[in-house]
Amino acid sequence: MVKARYVAEIGLNHNGSVDLAKKHIELAKESGADYAKFQCYLTDQRAKPGSSIKGILRHCELNKDQMAELKEFCDIHKIGFASTAFCVNSTELLREIGCDLIKIASFQLGNQELIYTLSKSEWVKELWISTGMATTSEILDAHKILTNNDSFLGDRFCFLHCVSQYPVEKFCDYKLINIPWLAKITGRSAGYSDHTMGADSAVLAVCLGASLIEKHFTIDNDLEGADHAMSANPDIFSELVNRCKDAEEMIGVSTRDGTYSCESGCLQFKD
Repeated sequence: MVKARYVAEIGLNHNGSVDLAKKHIELAKESGADYAKFQCYLTDQRAKPGSSIKGILRHCELNKDQMAELKEFCDIHKIGFASTAFCVNSTELLREIGCDLIKIASFQLGNQELIYTLSKSEWVKELWISTGMATTSEILDAHKILTNNDSFLGDRFCFLHCVSQYPVEKFCDYKLINIPWLAKITGRSAGYSDHTMGADSAVLAVCLGASLIEKHFTIDNDLEGADHAMSANPDIFSELVNRCKDAEEMIGVSTRDGTYSCESGCLQFKD
């Protein structure tokens, strides 16, 4: 069984402040996250003219120097620095600052230019791809690019089950069965980008084989900003990590091949 890793999606919850971003990194590390993830984009390329979120995106856009500062801060605190790349230009910025853990957002799954560019980038250590709103053919098309002879990624990528509602409200909409399904059609372990409230769905995801758990993270649910109220605070994120690790321990790493050590005192009762 592959032990899951945990991504604190800070996203835009830094509200455009490097100092606030650093506080998020520190508490993400304390909460058990393996990675602190941000978003790298150019507002005018990411948002269409007249978009209702363009002002928010511009306010939260981090430049190259700011991203480099956060990358260095993560290095000092021994937590992985990851970022979503929204266009080819943003991948170049991430390359220049030494960010080699890259995420592709759900709505970029059909961006074959972006996927192809990253597949040809020898500097990318891992690529994570969310699949919210995706069709099977879109997932397989992306998989084909990532596994063709021109790709430098090898097996260093992971598709993440994701439901593009935030938060996902009904249990019947969690669709966690897609985690083993993704593993089956791609031939490798899948992950989970969790848009639900609380820790329950992440625990179930681990039981279904998820090797990477991503969860929106905030240091304070009462901060102003679009995502803070729905993100996991340090208490919730810590609970999530601890319960997932407990679930992995309960599942175990070996099947029945004889008497377990904990059964030794009961051998006298064996027929």
